[in-house]
Amino acid sequence: MKNRLEQILNEFDKLNQNLLESWRRKFDELKRTTTGFQSLKKKMSLLQVRLSLNVGHLFTTEAYW
Repeated sequence: MKNRLEQILNEFDKLNQNLLESWRRKFDELKRTTTGFQSLKKKMSLLQVRLSLNVGHLFTTEAYW
């Protein structure tokens, strides 16, 4: 049981790192491709919602096994 919990925490840590790296790449891409602040703000809000949904999905699917 303890080993499984450690494995879950390690997997979650890897996923979290991947999400952060992905978010940073998207943010850099948005900064390069966006001309106005309002457009950047809107795109970042949408990206934040997508990231929140991904993390929420992780918690709901992990709870079932």
